[in-house]
Amino acid sequence: MMKRALVALLCAGTATVGFGAPPTDDPGTATYRAIVNHAIQQITARTGVTLTLPTVVTLEKTQEVSPKYGPIWAEGVVWLMNGHTWDPDGTCAIKIFPILQQSTDMTNAKMVISHEVFHCYQDQVLGSYNAWLGAPDWLKEGEAMFVGESLAPSNNPYSIKFWKNYVEHPNTHLFDRDYDAVGFYAHLQDVGIGVWKLLLPMVTEDSLTAYHTAVNQDPKEFLTTWAASWFREGPSKAWRIDGPGPVGTERPPSHLDAVANGQSLSVTANAWENTLERLDTQNADVVRFTPVAGWGAVTDVNNQLDVKLVGHPVDVCTKAGGCECPEGSTGSPPTLNATGPLKLGVTGGESGADITVAGLPLDDYCKKAPPKAGPSGSVCSFLDAATVSKITGLHITKVTNSGDACIYVDPTAPLNPIVQQFGKAISMAFSGGGPLQLQGAPNGPSEPQSGAGVIVRLPSGGDLTKVSVHDYVQGILAQVPAEAQCGSLQDVSGLNAASVVCLGGAIGHGGVVKDDKAVQIMYLASGNATNDVMGALLAAAAAKM
Repeated sequence: MMKRALVALLCAGTATVGFGAPPTDDPGTATYRAIVNHAIQQITARTGVTLTLPTVVTLEKTQEVSPKYGPIWAEGVVWLMNGHTWDPDGTCAIKIFPILQQSTDMTNAKMVISHEVFHCYQDQVLGSYNAWLGAPDWLKEGEAMFVGESLAPSNNPYSIKFWKNYVEHPNTHLFDRDYDAVGFYAHLQDVGIGVWKLLLPMVTEDSLTAYHTAVNQDPKEFLTTWAASWFREGPSKAWRIDGPGPVGTERPPSHLDAVANGQSLSVTANAWENTLERLDTQNADVVRFTPVAGWGAVTDVNNQLDVKLVGHPVDVCTKAGGCECPEGSTGSPPTLNATGPLKLGVTGGESGADITVAGLPLDDYCKKAPPKAGPSGSVCSFLDAATVSKITGLHITKVTNSGDACIYVDPTAPLNPIVQQFGKAISMAFSGGGPLQLQGAPNGPSEPQSGAGVIVRLPSGGDLTKVSVHDYVQGILAQVPAEAQCGSLQDVSGLNAASVVCLGGAIGHGGVVKDDKAVQIMYLASGNATNDVMGALLAAAAAKM
């Protein structure tokens, strides 16, 4: 059994085409022939592919019925009469069944026939009966639905049914769809991807390759908004489903969960599926979205927010009246403001998605300014949390002074796996249990699983104010094993400071002499964000404090 045509058709055992001269249209088909010719003109212009197969329009006397979808309106087929061999020199027959012959709705006829004509193009590029059988239905029928509805949007009952299947079920696996995959192609078009040029190349590919062919044109725009579009409302067209075709007004149900200060939840989507979530944020000052895996988008109840979630945490202020630190404190509260409830769309893509949602109190961002100190003052006086946040892009919410080290931490930031190799030394520093000591790492028993930040420490031993920081750091590097993969030492222009990047960009060192002391700065990055420029900026900032 095989699927094709407007609905799931069975084997075309009554096709009238074969070898020899192409047959002529049946009498009384002039109106249908005009629709066929117009469809060919439009499809060729939009796809850039010329239909070389001849076409013939036939009026079928027997009404065929699909067990799954009911009466069949029309069929476009290139098979020989036995239904199991493709005729490369034959004709693509556009078969008009009695239900369509009896209809006076010409808009419906144009949609149905345009759908079938596109099957002729698909037959041509596939080139064989077996290739047609092997092509997935979400490609064959989803594409034809998109073409038919684009050229002649109608209220065909099947179109209404297929669109309803799409708009009400975001969690249906893409590759399990058939006609209702029309929404996938529609969203490609909604985000600005030139889908028409991709249709015929895609139908010749396996499902995964075809998916890549389409989505890789603009993965960020497509994947961040695909799930969000099911909300049917939002700050841009990408948040809506506008057709083509009778998309209706249905919306799928979305979960409603509360997120409050100190609470977190994980919103997931399976591969090739999508999840919708509404968030009650009335008891959260700030909501942090951390994409552990996959893609997503967030907006608020007023559709004023339009945030794409790709790889990095995003903080949104949901506190009534906004997020401002009290006078006399320092900090960098989020500048994105939103009114709850928030709407979160999570796109599973090909590997699944997991986005962590956490409520944070404003106090985490607002700390009392540390007092300015002289030579004997706290090491935390060399940098403040706001400066560290601004330079690194982290959201520092924890500052710990452990004597000769000051640790600035963004607890929710993901760690580069290489950073985790520093094990116990980093865990102790981040917990305030002791300053960073390179000796013994990376063999510590515990590894931090999250949290990135900056450690400023006072090197012990010697009067370092009379020593070049370049020479001092170079001395440290001489003791660092080759496995650390440290780059070349870079001097910081205009300062007695230097910077070096180790572990593939995961850790940066900077040093600076100030207040008769020398400090060493280490930036433990989330991802490969560290570079010598970052080290220089941190060193320069420390020199100015």
